[in-house]
Amino acid sequence: MTDGLKLFHVDITYSVMVAASDENAAERFAQEQLSTITRDEYADIMCTGLVTKVSAPWKGSLPWGDNQEFTCEHFTGEA
Repeated sequence: MTDGLKLFHVDITYSVMVAASDENAAERFAQEQLSTITRDEYADIMCTGLVTKVSAPWKGSLPWGDNQEFTCEHFTGEA
């Protein structure tokens, strides 16, 4: 059904510096401006393993990849 595709967990980490009055303001600004901040920044990308079960926050999610027609559960056999 998924043409042999499997679901993998990939961590993508960005590091940036934010000028702000305190830590909370820096985090809030980064969250609000995330799409602008990360558009052209270098990211550390690492595959951290095969996903065999989908946890609650990811249920029903559409994974990035070669086939966007199936939810994460389709790739783990939970569908």
